[in-house]
Amino acid sequence: MPIEGVCPTCGAKFDLAHALQDGEARQALAAALSLPAPLARLVVPYLSLHAPGKKRIAWRKLARLLRELVALIEAGQVTSGGQSHAAPLELWREGLEKVLAAAEAGQLTLPLEGHGYLTKVVWTEAARRAGRQAAAQKPMHPSHRPVAPPTQPSPRRGEGQGGGESIAEHLERMKRSVGKR
Repeated sequence: MPIEGVCPTCGAKFDLAHALQDGEARQALAAALSLPAPLARLVVPYLSLHAPGKKRIAWRKLARLLRELVALIEAGQVTSGGQSHAAPLELWREGLEKVLAAAEAGQLTLPLEGHGYLTKVVWTEAARRAGRQAAAQKPMHPSHRPVAPPTQPSPRRGEGQGGGESIAEHLERMKRSVGKR
């Protein structure tokens, strides 16, 4: 019995075995299956941004885009202008979401040619996070350190051991010391 695929948009049915007879289609499917699960729901809409107008995207192009995307994600870092930053899976998920939101808002020129815009989005966020992390670890200049709260002076010799004198006792002592001068 054949395994049928059904298009969620138009309802067209197709035999998955026939679709995978094409070598490029098999490569695309293999690359798609190697993507981490948290990205799966975002990859197909993202790849559709590379489709030329109302035409379908060629299997060869789809396979190439998927291989490139998998390689970018698996690298665990993103580089731009000679600077590299850590790019965990979470950043790629956020990047894909931002690219899809920008496309929905009409802020992108479509079709996309490659992963340049996605890489820029991910790199920008990675650089921002790296900057925050570096600032948090950077030692403060002494003039910027928080001031410790004042400590209670230790009681003077002869003044009770119960934590110092009361305000009234202090005022009385001050009067006596002024009167002796």
